[in-house]
Amino acid sequence: MRAHHPLVTTLSIVVLGGVSGCGDSKVERPAPTTPAVPTSTTPPAAAVPASWNDPKDLLRALKGALEAGDTARVLALYDDSDPAVAVKKRFWAALAEAFPAEGRVRAAYTKKFGQAGWDADDNPLRWGTGSDVGLASSFERLGEAFVDEENGTARVGIDKFVFRVSRRDGRCVAFREDTFGGNDDEVRVVVEGTARAKKILSAVDTSADVATFKKRFEEIRGQ
Repeated sequence: MRAHHPLVTTLSIVVLGGVSGCGDSKVERPAPTTPAVPTSTTPPAAAVPASWNDPKDLLRALKGALEAGDTARVLALYDDSDPAVAVKKRFWAALAEAFPAEGRVRAAYTKKFGQAGWDADDNPLRWGTGSDVGLASSFERLGEAFVDEENGTARVGIDKFVFRVSRRDGRCVAFREDTFGGNDDEVRVVVEGTARAKKILSAVDTSADVATFKKRFEEIRGQ
């Protein structure tokens, strides 16, 4: 076995290093590129109006928020200048749960027993379960409501409800309601009514016929 001379080994390393670098110790590297930001093809969500020309349009927006169970939207529409705003907001927060419960009961009843069954004079739910203090049925007559203007505030009466819609720079921006929700007992009535509406919904789903439902409805109402 031949021994390698140290000088020969060193020269081999130097020569090979020069070949591998092709005579240049610097290696060219491509400049870094910034990744392209993907462009979204989804259109932006439509902005929710914050004011309206017509007080009835504000109340229609309130109705839509109640139907959706959108508590935050309902409370954002309530007039913070109402002296009873704290308890009133608790009341309307409770209504934001009661209102869609009423809708689910009506939809279930109509699906189970037909539209004719819902429209029948002997339908015990024709005017609702009462959990929403009759607001849903009153809103159906919103278009017929008369509007009075009082010191920059629009007064809108619908059945037993009296709405006052306040304006800012000529635009309707908030509402308050004079008849309901002035104390915690009225808040409790709505909360308990919503729990009852959920029982009624279960009774609709599990009743084989209208007669069976009516019997169960009377039992729930008597609890």
